[in-house]
Formats: sequence, C-alpha cells, structure tokens
Amino acid sequence: MLINSFNDFFSENVFRKIDAFSVEEKIYNDVLEEIISSVNDLNYDSDDSCFMKMVRIANNFVTCVYEGDDGDVGHYSANVIFLTHGICESELIATIIHELTHHIICEIMGIILARVLDCEKNVIIESFTWYCTTYTPLMILINEFAAHTTENYFLPPEYNSYGSFIELLELIRANKKEYVLTDELIQEAILFGKYLAEDVIDILSNFITDDLMLEIHNQFLKDSREEIHMDLTLDDNMDVNFKYDTIREFMQLTYLLSNNRESIQVLNDIKSNYEYYSVYDNIVDDVIQLN
Repeated sequence: MLINSFNDFFSENVFRKIDAFSVEEKIYNDVLEEIISSVNDLNYDSDDSCFMKMVRIANNFVTCVYEGDDGDVGHYSANVIFLTHGICESELIATIIHELTHHIICEIMGIILARVLDCEKNVIIESFTWYCTTYTPLMILINEFAAHTTENYFLPPEYNSYGSFIELLELIRANKKEYVLTDELIQEAILFGKYLAEDVIDILSNFITDDLMLEIHNQFLKDSREEIHMDLTLDDNMDVNFKYDTIREFMQLTYLLSNNRESIQVLNDIKSNYEYYSVYDNIVDDVIQLN
C-alpha cells in the first residue's frame, strides 16, 4: 500500500485495516528485534567520555543537537534530541536516555503501524505515531512515566526521579473540567508506561553495557549532583495481553479522532518538522551545534 499523504492515510482502505488489526506477541517481539538490529556497529574513540559514548549510541536512532544555553535541559522532536549547553555531563546523559525513550516508543508504534498497513514507515506514519503518543494527556502521561523509568534504570538509584511525570499528573488532576482521568485509568496508564519502559530498557541494554553503566554512575559521582531519589510502587496485576490491547486501542482511537481538518493541520505541522530536521539524518559522530 502506498501512503504518501494524509488523504491516503485517512482512506476507507486504511480505516478497515486499522479497525481490524491486533498486536500479537511474536509480531511485537519482531518489531523490537528490528529496532535492535537497525543499529550499526558502535565504534568509540579511545578518548570518548561516557557522554560521547551515549551520543554515539543515541545518534544511531536520532540526531543529538545543541540548541543554546537557556531553557530546559533538553527535549525531543521529529527524530532529534535537543540538548542545552552549560549543564553537567551526567545531566546530559540522563536527558539523552529520557528523550531517546520517547523516540523508541514512537518507533515501536510506527513499525507496528507500517506492518499493519503493509506500507513503508515514512514521514506520514512517523507523524501519526508521534501525534498518537503526544497529543492526549493520557498518552503524554504514559510516555513520561516510561521515559523516567528507563532513565532511572541506567542511573544510580540515588538520582532516580519521576519529577516531570509527577508535575504532569498534578496538572491533570488540577484541571478536572478539562481532563477527566479516573484513578483507575491513571493506574493503568502508569502500568502501560512501565511495560513500554521494560521494552526500551531491553533494547538499550544491547548498547549500554554494564561497563558503560559503571562509567555513567562514576560520572554522577564526579559531577557531585544533589541526590533526588524518588520511587513509585505499582500494583502489577494486569493480563499479559494488556500491553498489546492498549497499543491497538490507542492507535484505533487516535485514528478515529484525528480524521478532521484541525487534527490533519496538526499532523501536517508535525510532518513539516520531520522534513525540516531530516537534513541531520545519518550524522552519528558528534553533537551538532545550531547557530
């Protein structure tokens, strides 16, 4: 199937395929393996710091870019991780792992969708899956929890944090008129985020070795960052198919709700971002400096 525009994407044929698809364990595991095998051989220079090693790993998935000295420590958009100058290497490492998790979740969704539609995973598919994972409060909550959980796995325990997740959850609960999320739904969102994080951790553990994790831990000690330990406990009693069913339901619901003029304009804006930053594709050796 050829999907070269959102007119193609919101067609009757695509609707039927999305309405009928399911996610099976073997297919899902094949998707994870495809992501792992997409990484080229990692070659570090002898003088690479652990930060530069993380950049080289990340640049096999995305492009790392410095964009200035102000603002947040970093963010992700359209296959690019934006980093801020002037912060310590340990914080940059944490940011890379956090933002790379957002990308890999989107990549998992995109490959699944491309397989469902029997099409190329192109900018249309990427734009929709980014929309799917970021344009509802519930999915943003899931994404943030997954990113923190993955980040925490690779960092020293005393620097584990769910800061931005907690802030987002408090914002959602404070705006009950706009966001109606029950405690049960929030708990399911957190659990889904945990399951996604486990898959991202499995992927990244192929590249972030025990030795590199030790280097990362030592970098945190070297930078003498203030400890911020924060932990969350979960009632993990969901059926094994919960993850697969939730992926299917999110894609189906997002597809139905985004087939309108306003949403398609947002999708086209996302597509423009992907196209704008595609100039940095395939650069794997360093962090790009934006003027």
